[in-house]
Amino acid sequence: MDRTAWARIIAVGAAALLFSVAEFRLVSFLFMDQILPNVQAAAGVLDGLPHWRVYQSRVLGPLVMAAIHGVGPSWINAYYITGIGGLTATALVMFRVGQRLGDAAGGWAAMLGLFVLFALFLSRPWLYVWDFFVLLVGAVFLLLVVRRASWWAFLALMAVAFFNHESALFIAIWMAVQGLADNWARWRLDWRRWEWGLLGGGVLGGIAGLELVELLRTLLLKREIGPEIFGDVSRIGDHGDQIHIKLLDNLQATATWFTHADYAFNLLIPLALLAAVAVAAVLLARHRLKMLGVAAYIATQAAALYIAAVLAETRVLLQLAPFLAAAPLLLTWSGWRDDEASS
Repeated sequence: MDRTAWARIIAVGAAALLFSVAEFRLVSFLFMDQILPNVQAAAGVLDGLPHWRVYQSRVLGPLVMAAIHGVGPSWINAYYITGIGGLTATALVMFRVGQRLGDAAGGWAAMLGLFVLFALFLSRPWLYVWDFFVLLVGAVFLLLVVRRASWWAFLALMAVAFFNHESALFIAIWMAVQGLADNWARWRLDWRRWEWGLLGGGVLGGIAGLELVELLRTLLLKREIGPEIFGDVSRIGDHGDQIHIKLLDNLQATATWFTHADYAFNLLIPLALLAAVAVAAVLLARHRLKMLGVAAYIATQAAALYIAAVLAETRVLLQLAPFLAAAPLLLTWSGWRDDEASS
């Protein structure tokens, strides 16, 4: 590469790092004394003493943090280094996504959109170390989609992602649905001429990933300490070994957010979910089978968040941030139409 190309790479990398540090300045102001509990939550996963059993399989982020701590930095410094590194890497991937969709201007737009959404989705008191890797996985997945990567690339990403968060299952859902859609579009019902990589990888990889998650929880868990430190988990249906059901709470909260003014502007939470679903629906309407997997990927995430997440903890929306950051570019990209014209 010539000097101009290197200068661009350095400029993009420096900007990603600088903006990530700026975001963590905001994190420091917003969370203040809440950083230590987040560090302790990561350490709890490593010790087999997570807040909740479902957290026990989320080992990737804590292991990276522990590795950084092992070479000298304190646990809190290791948290910051891991978070800044993860956010910087995500920003760089988003630049590549935007560049693919809209040249350099699109790259800068996608990167800055990510930082805006990251700031918007911060909420006290929790910002777990695995949340940064959820962001990174979401950005890499989007890059693979727009680059039309091979099925094994998605399978490899999913394999790593399951060690960080069970939301890796949504990659399996995309693979299975898009694999089925591609085969239907290409060969209709002549199953003997189907290509099984994407479809088979999604189905088998998803099943294997869920088994891995359960295995990690079974082998590594000593006990969950959430019931010992939180006083609001005694309600029926609020807590369970496999999933925390929050659907009724989230529906009631959504109704309240739309009917009662609140300076926290929590109505932005369901609006963000609605925006993601709406973008996916528009892409599906325009490009049909080409976007069926993306539509399923977004719709199942939105449904899962309403069922199992505490939406008031807006960090749970971070998994949708890469898609939302690139949404304007995805809606205007001509690459989808080029695929259809050549098929």
